[in-house]
Amino acid sequence: IMDEFGFRSPYGVSVPFVALVLLIPFLNLIDEPRKEAKCQPVGQDPALTLVALVTGFGALALSIMSLVGCDLVSKIIAASVLAVIVLGLFSVVLSPVIARVNAFFFVQSLCAVSIGGASFYFFTDDEEAYPEGPHFSTMFYASILGLVSTAFSMVGVVAYTHL
Repeated sequence: IMDEFGFRSPYGVSVPFVALVLLIPFLNLIDEPRKEAKCQPVGQDPALTLVALVTGFGALALSIMSLVGCDLVSKIIAASVLAVIVLGLFSVVLSPVIARVNAFFFVQSLCAVSIGGASFYFFTDDEEAYPEGPHFSTMFYASILGLVSTAFSMVGVVAYTHL
């Protein structure tokens, strides 16, 4: 499939099967009783609405900066300013316990380094591009390695819960 339609084609095949999971809450297949909502409707809490709008428009502004070709330093400065503003809004608007947890995950995601794209090219480059590389096929890298990784993750979960 990937050779004919590209490396993203397995997503198209798997989306209908993954979407079946949505039937559980939409059809209430586990017969949960309906409860009243404890939170206010969207837009009724001005502080949280402000946080959502600043975060959303900030992300949109960063995307537009990338699309129009702003230099890297400008994008770093804009992202840093947005991060400080969002962290400040978290601290002011949310309860202290929730604000700390939210800030932790926010900072953790800022510090995460993603090497997925580089790993793909490293593992699948041919001998001409990188003679010492492993030279995996795209099919092997995208499917077999993922299946093996998931299987061993499940083994880890089972070992953790039963040992």
